[in-house]
Amino acid sequence: MDRLAAFLRALTDAGTSADHIDAGDVPEVVGLDVGAVSVAAVAFDGSGGVRTRYQRHHGHPARVARALLEDLGAPPGVAIGLVGSDAHALTSQGVGVQVDAVRALIDVGRAWRPEVRHVMDIGGA
Repeated sequence: MDRLAAFLRALTDAGTSADHIDAGDVPEVVGLDVGAVSVAAVAFDGSGGVRTRYQRHHGHPARVARALLEDLGAPPGVAIGLVGSDAHALTSQGVGVQVDAVRALIDVGRAWRPEVRHVMDIGGA
């Protein structure tokens, strides 16, 4: 829960559209949304630093996801959570753990804003 708390604090304090991990800091946890068209990645370190990346994959989601992980500085063995319609493209290769996107959204919402009682998920497809 400490990693989640740091991540949520970083999202609240810094926003998610820019890099907020200091040079040299190593991501501890990475989340990948591997969709039908693109891959979105977010990495955070233990002190609340955040990096985000997004790239269209043109039919090669695993290749793009690996490139984004490298660009984020994710070390071998980093914890990776996967959501999205093409998440299986990575889990089938032994990369990361697929999680239910709605369950993850609910859990993060509860940790981030405990007073919120409802979460709405509007997918892109």
